[in-house]
Amino acid sequence: MNANDYPEFVTLWTQVCEVYGKPPSDGALDLMFNALKRFDLDAIKQALTAHVNDTQHGDFVPKPADIVRHIEGDGDTRALSAWARVEDAIRRVGPYESVVFDDPRTMAAIEEMGGWIKLCDVTDRDLPFKGNEFKKRYQAYISRPPERHPSKLLGMSEATNAGEHQEFVPEPRLIGNPQKCLTVMKQGAEAQPGINRLSDALDGVAGRLTSKSEVA
Repeated sequence: MNANDYPEFVTLWTQVCEVYGKPPSDGALDLMFNALKRFDLDAIKQALTAHVNDTQHGDFVPKPADIVRHIEGDGDTRALSAWARVEDAIRRVGPYESVVFDDPRTMAAIEEMGGWIKLCDVTDRDLPFKGNEFKKRYQAYISRPPERHPSKLLGMSEATNAGEHQEFVPEPRLIGNPQKCLTVMKQGAEAQPGINRLSDALDGVAGRLTSKSEVA
């Protein structure tokens, strides 16, 4: 949402709260809007309708967490979905290319697990155990987003050639929404000291990266 959506958001949220006999204050409306502005207004409308019809949580006035749950799923669902995307990338992309996922939580969790190359080196037998570890780390970041995440997860080609053979370093593979991947790169810390080419030239190569992206 943007500032132009605020009046309609206020009307919508107020109408829903009136169903519960608890109209919100102006301060509460500002707080709700800021907490949910990353979502489209149509998605919030659908989530509010789902909340009113929710037999488990719908007896209570909606909170931002209720809306997020209906849009993105609960913690277990989101972690499972994130791991499914990671596992697919392990099999399709492999350890040689550097990768950027469109979710900083995924980037931080994989970095904590030793990085992309190490994760791709896991056997099929051990992959489910790594999946469980990833999901636990990811779930922890749902309520407490990572303070930092890498701008990219290095593959073998970049890790090998990034020193003296920078010209042989390919651009990373984008996994998921290309524009969100670019945002993750801009906001992330450098994956390895001294590698500044991508961050410095990001605006100039954005179109090329997008065209090469892998949309999960």
